[in-house]
Amino acid sequence: MTAILLIPVQKIDINQSIYDLGLDSLMGLEMVLAIETKFGVQLPVMTLSSASTLFQLSELVIKKLKGETTELETNNPDEQYLDLALKHGIDPDLVSKYGTGPD
Repeated sequence: MTAILLIPVQKIDINQSIYDLGLDSLMGLEMVLAIETKFGVQLPVMTLSSASTLFQLSELVIKKLKGETTELETNNPDEQYLDLALKHGIDPDLVSKYGTGPD
């Protein structure tokens, strides 16, 4: 992860947001691909918005390695959009009013 974030290991705080550590969208894609290569676990890049610390991300990877379903996984895209909106402080009524995603 230090190679992706381009910071020394001493400066990584596993409880700090990966975005505060300097992660951008290309680094996010690189991180998700590195996790898939290293652990054989596929994660959507959007997972980084929900599991935004290295601690949360590592917990998610461990659950997936154990074969456990995570709260981030759902077959209902509407639930995914609503969950993401709530985590980012968006009024759930706005999500309902304007829709939850592309048709």
